[in-house]
Amino acid sequence: MADAMNGGAENAPISSADMEAEDAAFVRDLWGIGQVDPADLHPFPMDRGRSLEAARSAGFASTAPVEGEGEVPAAPEDTGEDPTPVPSAPEIAYLVPPKREVTLDHPFRYGDREVRAIAIPEPHLGLKLDLVAGLLPSAFDLAWALTSEPADLLRALRGKDGERVLKAAVDALPPELRKAYR
Repeated sequence: MADAMNGGAENAPISSADMEAEDAAFVRDLWGIGQVDPADLHPFPMDRGRSLEAARSAGFASTAPVEGEGEVPAAPEDTGEDPTPVPSAPEIAYLVPPKREVTLDHPFRYGDREVRAIAIPEPHLGLKLDLVAGLLPSAFDLAWALTSEPADLLRALRGKDGERVLKAAVDALPPELRKAYR
């Protein structure tokens, strides 16, 4: 009758995660202990090999060997090749140069390259989709994705150069997408 009233919940299987959480709550409530590692509450660790040995030593499992137990499968022969090569995407090169360029008041050298200006291209569809999905939370993230310049290079901008590059990146967006950065 109790089963009918509880919808059979008493006989429903309980997951090991639920059991561990229940055990930890019981120990906290009963003994006032703070955090308890649920693995410490169980007589048999969750590691398959150690669990089987602990069960056998406690008399809960057969001591007869189990077929395949303890065997390590042989590693595949290493031929030096990737077994599943992934085709690489072709490099994309736009044929029309960017319309916007921010000339720097404080040019600098980045490795072997002299940085005198930062090109701000028109945003591509993928960037717009990333923006709508919330993957570009700041104007810096937008400028980094839009210009394809290394983050360290953009962080090295001095004075008003950084503000001007970020503003130009936001201004390159269609008006309906700019509001995310205003």
